[in-house]
Amino acid sequence: MPGAFPREVRAMDAYSIWREVPAYAVYFARLSLDEHAEPVSFRPVKFLISLFF
Repeated sequence: MPGAFPREVRAMDAYSIWREVPAYAVYFARLSLDEHAEPVSFRPVKFLISLFF
């Protein structure tokens, strides 16, 4: 049975990649230091907005 996949690329996809790739790198680095590390929730857009408002 074939899998489902999107047939077009959206601008949101670029944002998701920009957010997730560094997050995985940080998570794996944290795992190498502490095998019980938990993911950290960080929302870059909310963070940037909080700097100005």
